[in-house]
Amino acid sequence: MSPRPVWSRLTLPLLTLLALAAVALVPATARAAIAPPWCGTPMPDAAAALPDGTGATDPVGSFPHIPWYAIGCTLDRIQAESGGRMSVEVIGRSALGRELYAVTINALATVQQRQSFHTWEQIRKVALTDPERAQALLADAGADVKVPIFVQGGIHGNEFEGVDAAMLLIERLATTPYGSDPEVDAVLDRAVVIVNVIQNPDGRIAGARANGNGFDLNRDFLTQSQPETIHSISIMKRWLAPDMLDLHGYVTPTLVEATTKPHNPSIEYDLWLKWNQSRIDANEAAMNAIGQQIQRPINDWCPNAALPGPTGLCAGGLPPGPANAEGWDDWGPFYTAMYAQHVGLNASTVEMCSNTACGGRAGSRRAQYTVSWSTLLFDVANRHDLLADELEFY
Repeated sequence: MSPRPVWSRLTLPLLTLLALAAVALVPATARAAIAPPWCGTPMPDAAAALPDGTGATDPVGSFPHIPWYAIGCTLDRIQAESGGRMSVEVIGRSALGRELYAVTINALATVQQRQSFHTWEQIRKVALTDPERAQALLADAGADVKVPIFVQGGIHGNEFEGVDAAMLLIERLATTPYGSDPEVDAVLDRAVVIVNVIQNPDGRIAGARANGNGFDLNRDFLTQSQPETIHSISIMKRWLAPDMLDLHGYVTPTLVEATTKPHNPSIEYDLWLKWNQSRIDANEAAMNAIGQQIQRPINDWCPNAALPGPTGLCAGGLPPGPANAEGWDDWGPFYTAMYAQHVGLNASTVEMCSNTACGGRAGSRRAQYTVSWSTLLFDVANRHDLLADELEFY
């Protein structure tokens, strides 16, 4: 396996950022708050029926997963405690008529926060019609700008823990008192975080991959035939987030998508690789700091002709691949992350681990949370250049 490239074009304080990302853990206060007894009207729910850690035979890492019926009222409770920095919007309904929730964290309490958001609003007005003008506005603003970042959970209903991780992320950003956590302050000052909490409520309730129409939503972003897809795309187009995470499962160790061939010719690969590789560096550092590993498909392979050592495995203990890295391609914009790359700039599918070695389901939730939090820290630290390159793509 060849060495991973060093992306020297990123001159911002990446090492400082990686140190911050490395200590990103699930906050104990949020973990305690999003727990039974659940609000809402109880109804059968596959997520709520998973082992919750109270039984003698429950697997390692079992915890109470939030049921769909409790998500709306829990978000309402968090919003009431947010001091105005969080809003909740029902952006539509699923195939079977269940509400789809979009959460926006956008702190506007300080003059700096309001000015930085106003700068982004001015850029957004002309980003698609006059991107050169938008670049000029960004150059004038310098670092005084907010960056939108989009996180989506639960597109496959039986990949449960991404939704639970998204709820923890929301609560930390919404309810942590300003001035008490430098990482939260950095995100509040420099980002708008948009979370599509549960893309597929029908599937989560049924414990199924597909939505209520029996459709795999992660194959629908080109056809756009399902209501859940249409509403997710509405968020992407509204905010034009230059980075997006789609929270999936299950691959061990956790896979953070750095795509392989065949490639889509409409993606600007010099810009995409610059940001995807360096952001995944930050994700990997944060995951290593909590004792977990990640896979990066474009990096982690070795050809059959060069099998090292007596085990027949590649570096990192992974099985060998073909002569070229393949298997997680970005050719099809019917995948969520591939569509998001065309709307914004960078995106990754995050396939969380799920086994005893990585902590069971609690470890899966922690992996999704850690990748998401380290992404926020990386993007806010590099917001100006990230937005500039997105405008260059436009």
